[in-house]
Amino acid sequence: MSTNGTVALSMNELISALALCGYSEIASQILNDATLVENEEEEKRFIREVEQLLHQKGYLDVTRESLLVPGLENLIHLLVQSREKVRCVDMKKRHVLLLHRVHDSKTLVQHVKGNEHSFSFHDSQKGFFNLLGHFFASNTRRKKPEDILPMEINDKLFDELHTSQPEVLLEAIQDEKVPSTMRLFLQDFLDNGQELNNFAFMESDYVKNRSVLDQVAFFLPSKSFIWHIDYEKIEKNKIFIVPVSFQEYFQKVEETIKEFFHLS
Repeated sequence: MSTNGTVALSMNELISALALCGYSEIASQILNDATLVENEEEEKRFIREVEQLLHQKGYLDVTRESLLVPGLENLIHLLVQSREKVRCVDMKKRHVLLLHRVHDSKTLVQHVKGNEHSFSFHDSQKGFFNLLGHFFASNTRRKKPEDILPMEINDKLFDELHTSQPEVLLEAIQDEKVPSTMRLFLQDFLDNGQELNNFAFMESDYVKNRSVLDQVAFFLPSKSFIWHIDYEKIEKNKIFIVPVSFQEYFQKVEETIKEFFHLS
């Protein structure tokens, strides 16, 4: 196989590939976290059984020490050794995009949906704007409506929105006494499953099983723009909800990714 295209692995196959590449502790940790095995004997049997699935996909080469074809082995090493990572989460679709910095010219792109992981390489010099827009299925050409202004909400009320019954939010949406901007936000919030999408910038060390969050940005998609959730004044119990055009928002995220990945 070649890593020029897309490599698709189930979570079980990814665990087996990690073990075959010598990252047994990482594989064991994932197995334990997912409660897939209960003891060391079950773990060994699990790895052997999944090896057969890798063989069926053409990812095994019994002449090599790792038993994996060179392309997949190289990919696994890059995945583990990458330090700077950006995680993008679409809560409505339950879809995760992970960007792993490999070096200045390439980024390892990992899509996670359900039990499936797919990997491909992205030319970092082409930027990340289109990649982000495609992942979030956003029309980045749309502009923010000029009549929608930022709004302020206290943190307690904002937290309550996540746990409110949908019927309560619907009542507020239909109540003309509630400001129109808030009603629009609540409708988008309800449409997104009462959850926020987010970007997380992380420095990870797979070997030491350690991950440090550098920063996290939360947002909510609307039909024609983005609601950016500004927590800068959270110490004053205030949260600002700011409407931003897709173009402006994803350009800013792209700039932040480039800075985090130390790209010129």
